[in-house]
Amino acid sequence: MKRNIWTSQLAMLFLLGAGQAVADAPPATTAAVAPMNHYALILPQNLPHLMGVINKRGDELGLNEKQQAAFKAVMAEVPAAIGGRFKAAQAEEAAIARAVLHEGATPEALATSLDRLAASKREAAEIHIRCVNRVRQILEPAQYEKLLALAGVAAH
Repeated sequence: MKRNIWTSQLAMLFLLGAGQAVADAPPATTAAVAPMNHYALILPQNLPHLMGVINKRGDELGLNEKQQAAFKAVMAEVPAAIGGRFKAAQAEEAAIARAVLHEGATPEALATSLDRLAASKREAAEIHIRCVNRVRQILEPAQYEKLLALAGVAAH
């Protein structure tokens, strides 16, 4: 099941144009850019990117033409919208890190930057949640349950 979650994460990363994910954590002295979805408020391990699973394994869901068209519409708008928020969070986080590590900035001095970081992550989470809600509306209940299983989400 972990492979399904990893597959969905990779699919979304490439859809967002984030590039390749690094498999192992870099040494502490190496400056590395984290995969875009790590800038999310809610990580994909907890709230998977279902569109990545649909893109990869949608044929297993038995989608009809109307559903396929609906998912095309979702893919036309969601990755760009959420990707912009991830990029904003990434830039804000990098600026905060530089200020702390090289200038000795305090939480008080960084309050505005921390608020912007939190806002970017929240906006991305809201887009993600709305996307999951749209997916749920498009699919029949049995298809949605199968999608969750494909995404590695444990039954409740």
